[in-house]
Amino acid sequence: MEMQLPYLLGHLHHHGRQINIALSTDTEMMTSPLIQAHTLLSCLAQNLVRLTLTEYSEDPLLSAVDIDCLSVMSKLQHLEITLGFQSRMWSTQGFLSSLCCLESFTFLGDGLLRGPLLPALAVLPNLTALRTSSIPEGQVKSCRAHFTALTSFEVVGGDDESPENLHMAFVQPLSSLCKLALTACYITSSPVSLRLMSCLTRVKFERCSFTLVDWLNQAFEGATQVKSLTLRNICSNGIPNSVSQMVGLHKLKLPYSSLTDLPTEILQLSHVTRLDLSNNDMSCVPQALEQMTHLRTIDLEENAESFQLTRPLTFLTTFRNLEYISIGNQPWNSLSMLYIGQLNAALVEAFKHRVPRARPHCLSGRRYR
Repeated sequence: MEMQLPYLLGHLHHHGRQINIALSTDTEMMTSPLIQAHTLLSCLAQNLVRLTLTEYSEDPLLSAVDIDCLSVMSKLQHLEITLGFQSRMWSTQGFLSSLCCLESFTFLGDGLLRGPLLPALAVLPNLTALRTSSIPEGQVKSCRAHFTALTSFEVVGGDDESPENLHMAFVQPLSSLCKLALTACYITSSPVSLRLMSCLTRVKFERCSFTLVDWLNQAFEGATQVKSLTLRNICSNGIPNSVSQMVGLHKLKLPYSSLTDLPTEILQLSHVTRLDLSNNDMSCVPQALEQMTHLRTIDLEENAESFQLTRPLTFLTTFRNLEYISIGNQPWNSLSMLYIGQLNAALVEAFKHRVPRARPHCLSGRRYR
């Protein structure tokens, strides 16, 4: 490999080709020969546009990797690093701020990253997509000069038991942002109203906590441009009242929110077509659901163990655009089975003029998508 890689790159460099490299091996490949050979590094700096590093095996002699060695690759547009070992330490002094052509950056896995990575990325003029995992010392303080081109910002957490992994402080709204998805983050700033992010259409908060208890409620006020909202394992005291103002919502997912009934705040959201209330504490199908005739999909799976059907569900035949309703995997009593049978028969009759694949289904067992 040490001889073949320079030979191959020499041919590509001679023909002026842009280079995409994916290395799925030990991270030692990143430092030798890819980085340590100055001639090879010079060639990469002029041609490399995409680099993917995936770590599968652990080298006990290589306990730390300095990713600042990539800062000379001035043409690099896409950088993705995936780690597999918690013992591996990656570090940066912030020199990646010289990658002016970088459009997307991904850092995922179980390794640790020390140093001011996110502040370095914040000043890149062409960065549109940022996806990171655990960065224990990370901190983002956005201002008007930061993340000016960023359209997607995603923090990916680990399992449900992992603690907050990123302290975040929003000083100014990110004006170009279309997608914001934060998992296991600790928000330290005062609320920034999402309505000021005019391009923002997709929002997700999962297992996040906030210095200010009312942070979400204030952030959601007047955010009518948001089309998709996911709040997972974050609303143990009920969903924010200001969700009722997000009248542009089409998709609303509220799993693991300790809900015992349909929140009254969402009854005013007449454009919502996909509603996920799975993994909550409901014991029956909420009666207020009858008012949401605009729904296409309804997910009530994995609610309370005592969940049963207490009344007929034939009102769903008035949901003219219904595609399916999923109501769980629990063992049903005889009355619930009767209501399920009635509903399926009623749906077949009400939508018999649809083509078979477009007819709605009542799913009461395994979940089908």
